[in-house]
Amino acid sequence: MDIDILLEGEGRIAWQRTLRATHKDKFKGFPASDLKIVWRDMVTSQFRDGLIAEEWVISDLAEQLLLSRKRKA
Repeated sequence: MDIDILLEGEGRIAWQRTLRATHKDKFKGFPASDLKIVWRDMVTSQFRDGLIAEEWVISDLAEQLLLSRKRKA
C-alpha cells in the first residue's frame, strides 16, 4: 500500500492510498480472476484523542473488479 497525504488540518487529514493485490478468491459476488488489481481509495480521517474517530472512504475497487472480469473473458 502506498499512502499520500493530501491535506492536513486540526484533527483531520485527507489522504489517498493505492493498494495492490491478486484477486484469488470470490469477493462481494465477483468470482476470483487470479489477476493483479490496483485500486485507489480517497480517505478523510477525523481524529479524537490521537485515534481515528470517523473515516469516510471513496474507492474504485468495484470498478477494478469489473474491469478484471472483462480482462479475464
